[in-house]
Amino acid sequence: MNTKRLMKAKAEDASQETTSSKPKKSIKLADTPQVVETNTTEENESTATDKKVIDQVGQLTRNLHDSLRELGYDRRLEAIASEVPEAQDKLAYVATKTEQAAERTLNATEIAMPIQDKLSAGAIHLSEQWKQAFESHQTNPDTEKFKTLLIDTLQYLDKVPEQTNATNTQLMEIMMAQDFQDLTGQVIKKITHMVQSLEKDLIDLLLANVPAKKNIIVADEGLLNGPVTNPEKRNDVVCNQDQVDDLLASLGF
Repeated sequence: MNTKRLMKAKAEDASQETTSSKPKKSIKLADTPQVVETNTTEENESTATDKKVIDQVGQLTRNLHDSLRELGYDRRLEAIASEVPEAQDKLAYVATKTEQAAERTLNATEIAMPIQDKLSAGAIHLSEQWKQAFESHQTNPDTEKFKTLLIDTLQYLDKVPEQTNATNTQLMEIMMAQDFQDLTGQVIKKITHMVQSLEKDLIDLLLANVPAKKNIIVADEGLLNGPVTNPEKRNDVVCNQDQVDDLLASLGF
């Protein structure tokens, strides 16, 4: 009986030693894939969102560009931008021509005026000498004095054509200096036409993009057509600067 109990106790001890000698199972990161999968998913979603925004912006830009091209605004605005420096050059040309004309006119006047003053002074002097000669001749005739006065008069008359020719030369210079008006007049007309065209294009562009609410207000006021060439034949369009001012004011500008 005691022998059986002793054998049973040894068997239990051996079983416990076997159980305690088995290695414990460790937990590795590979056994928890959920964390890695979550981070990867968030990155993919962020990338997809960024790409969607970029695609939308690109599409909007393309639509705007195509719309402007169809309306012709991109070409017209480009033309307007190129016309501004041209207008500046033309205005500079006008300023240069008018300055040159003014200088030529002033120079010619400064030359001609002394010639005319000399002619006038000589004529006045001879007139006074002849009056005195006639007065003195009544009481005391003096033949030599008349001879001297006659010689002075002839010398004066000989110089008159030369001085008048010199004056005519300067008058011709003044007249030629006015040729700038024809050239600058053409340039100014072109600039005026360009500015009017620029104003019309800007108003058309403004009206084409005005909000619907304001567009209704402008339509009620009859200002939708912009400036025209023959406003006197129509009463439903912008025909002067006052109406352009009213149009801009109605649009909040």
